[in-house]
Amino acid sequence: MNFKKASIDDFELIYKMMVDARKKSWDEGVFQWNENYPTATMIKGDLEKGYTYLVYDEGKIVAFFTTNSICEDDVHDHIKWLNEGDNWVILHRLCVDTGAQGNKIGQRILALFEKEKIEEGFDSIRIDVFSTNAAAIHIYEKFGYILLGNATCDRGMFYIYEKMLPKQKH
Repeated sequence: MNFKKASIDDFELIYKMMVDARKKSWDEGVFQWNENYPTATMIKGDLEKGYTYLVYDEGKIVAFFTTNSICEDDVHDHIKWLNEGDNWVILHRLCVDTGAQGNKIGQRILALFEKEKIEEGFDSIRIDVFSTNAAAIHIYEKFGYILLGNATCDRGMFYIYEKMLPKQKH
């Protein structure tokens, strides 16, 4: 498995993957994404800014995610973070292709993402997850993410997690 920075040329592929995953998640009672989030404009903006990565497994694209150190809105303002410094990164919009779901792809992505962020010297990773997304919640808690609170937006309640990363040994 490896990550490759996506480009604007990948928009159609990423948008279709997101729409398909959104439909499947709605069928499963998880309403984290809707027609207002993430929008095509958001996805294009992430691509233009270089925030989005494609995930390859055995040469095939199986997922995408967005990562940066920007809180997109004020719903996190009340959170008492474990890492009070500014050396953190957020994993946003992790989307596994519907055809690849159920194969521990999410766990493998998270493990590799953490490894890379440790190597890059980040102190922590922040994640939010929709309160009804039991599968993702299970994975994050299994990986040692700490629930710090929740936030509510127009789509419903999210749980907010953070994990402190070990320092890389030199």
